[in-house]
Amino acid sequence: MVRLPANYCNRCTSLTNPSDVYTPETAPRFTGVRNLPGIDVGPTPPATATFPYTPPLNSFAESFTVNSHLKTPYSEAMDFSVQRELPAGFTLEAAYVGRLGRHLLQEVDLAEPVNFVDTKSGMDYFTAGTLLSKLVDANRGNPNAQVPAIPYWENLYPNLARNGQSATQFIYTNEWTQYRYTTGETTALADIDFFCLYGCPTDPQGNPTSLFWQNQFATLYAWSSIGMSYYNAGQLTLRHPSSHGLQFDLGYTLSKSIDMGSDAERASEASSNGSFSDILNSWNPALNRSASDFDTRHLITLDWVYQLPFGRGKAFAGSSGRMIDAVIGGWQWSGLTRWTSGLPFSVLEPGWSTNWHIQSYGVRTGPVKVHQHLDQNGEPQVFDNVAAINSGIIGEGNPIRLPYPGEAGERNNFRGDGYFGLDSGLSKSWRLWEGQTLKFAWEVFNATNSVRFDTNPNSLGNGLTTGSLGIYNSLLTAPRVQQFSLRFAF
Repeated sequence: MVRLPANYCNRCTSLTNPSDVYTPETAPRFTGVRNLPGIDVGPTPPATATFPYTPPLNSFAESFTVNSHLKTPYSEAMDFSVQRELPAGFTLEAAYVGRLGRHLLQEVDLAEPVNFVDTKSGMDYFTAGTLLSKLVDANRGNPNAQVPAIPYWENLYPNLARNGQSATQFIYTNEWTQYRYTTGETTALADIDFFCLYGCPTDPQGNPTSLFWQNQFATLYAWSSIGMSYYNAGQLTLRHPSSHGLQFDLGYTLSKSIDMGSDAERASEASSNGSFSDILNSWNPALNRSASDFDTRHLITLDWVYQLPFGRGKAFAGSSGRMIDAVIGGWQWSGLTRWTSGLPFSVLEPGWSTNWHIQSYGVRTGPVKVHQHLDQNGEPQVFDNVAAINSGIIGEGNPIRLPYPGEAGERNNFRGDGYFGLDSGLSKSWRLWEGQTLKFAWEVFNATNSVRFDTNPNSLGNGLTTGSLGIYNSLLTAPRVQQFSLRFAF
């Protein structure tokens, strides 16, 4: 989930040229063979334009752009296979398949709060912010708890030391405890730094300044060519060519796919078709590196075609007459089945601890059991004990904690449902006359009527502290469908 400022749409600009603005009565007419009618071409462009465009100062805008140093993405593919013929016509094939992606497009926040280092204490913001967040957790969000002074905050914000409180105590009481479990630490940081709610920090010359943001943007996501991906797989395939009426292929794949973000290039941070796997910490993009959204660790496939051994010339009733053969002969059974292990998913914090625009993922602090079941409301739930996860979100002992400043959290560290589907068909052909056949088919899709749930972020509640955490709301599989057909070919 992303957050937009209240005046976001006030900064939007649109230039449209709508279709169907003319009717047969109002459309321009030709007045002569060489005279073109006047057509409305839309608003008149400005007489002058300055490039590059400079965004206004102090706007704290949330915007999107493209890195001017993009490189062409490419991939390196590798494969190796060996095949051996086995008795009874079987063949066994073993293969390695690898694919490495380079210069893949990832969106990086060019305006993310800097990891500012205090030269006096030698401490950076991520460390100092984490110390404050841990104090909030240890005190279970109590704003009145007394906390020790942290030199980082004392040195950068001496103006906040007031009424007998240290600067650290003031920030803890008035900001960190207020936002740690709601909109996150970036809100607290913006209050004391950019918005100057308690007075602005100053530069060495005493001028008001922002230490963590520049004046124009709260966030500026840009396509950049920093992405990398790794796919490695081992494959085993057992084949049986058509013999004695049977043909089948049985395959098993053990694979692992790793990337920094799994969105397609057509998706963007601002679009509705992205999974928001953007770089969460621009100062350490490698924190995003994890299993791909589509990582399928185990995959088994089986397809077959079997001529049933009944009727004239077959193993059973091989000497049957024409009438009996028309009933029991010529039947064929075919099918296709696919099974995969669980697909990965993540859980999100309620606020924005590291990036102003994109939420980080939760971090496991203990065992978390995934077990599909129906909760007390009859809804499909992925976590075995979701109440324990949400009830202990403040303080120690919770199996999933909120991330600290600078952390991206754990991406795709849980596994939900995999896929299972069995499609099958039964058919029979009759040869009527020379060159003319009649074929009957009965086909069943998802023959076992198996139910598997989707782990896509839009299909699974993944927000910590929400009532929908772990609840599935969309299926990977479709209900069983049957179809019958009768085809005459000539």
